[in-house]
Amino acid sequence: MSPFLKWVGIFLELGKFRITVAVTLTTGLGYLMARRGVGVEIFKPLLGTLLLAAGASALNQCQEVALDARMERTRRRPIPAGQID
Repeated sequence: MSPFLKWVGIFLELGKFRITVAVTLTTGLGYLMARRGVGVEIFKPLLGTLLLAAGASALNQCQEVALDARMERTRRRPIPAGQID
């Protein structure tokens, strides 16, 4: 695997991509139900939700690095595994 693809994979894991996308899709569906239509303005709340959820996930992993390093289930996350500082 190329170094760039490995780097992208690490950041997707750090931002918990699957959960972040699920939260963003839920936001989009709520927006569509409230607005009863779609326009270009939907991209602002979707992008904001995506960035906020990914950032919160990354911050959480930074704060819990010591605990994650001791737990079997979480020790392979990017920060405790030493893939990223």
